[in-house]
Amino acid sequence: MIKENSVSPPPLQLFRNQPEKKTLTQEQEEIIRLKREKNAILLCHNYQIEPIQEVADYVGDSLGLARQAASTDADIIIILRRPLHG
Repeated sequence: MIKENSVSPPPLQLFRNQPEKKTLTQEQEEIIRLKREKNAILLCHNYQIEPIQEVADYVGDSLGLARQAASTDADIIIILRRPLHG
């Protein structure tokens, strides 16, 4: 018999452009400029490195990336996903 765990998992946390002000690199500034200029959205898997996550419009798992892509009206969707294994 399997006992039920009475402790709930913590709520899922989504990250979107962190509100704290941080100095961005030249490359990050260029990515932000191009996103605005091209009406692009940057969706990033949570396995990507922090400098990429800092300029992403959404950071999450594969399902979250797919849902965000389906709901955007951006002209360009850039998805930075985790590498496929195999």
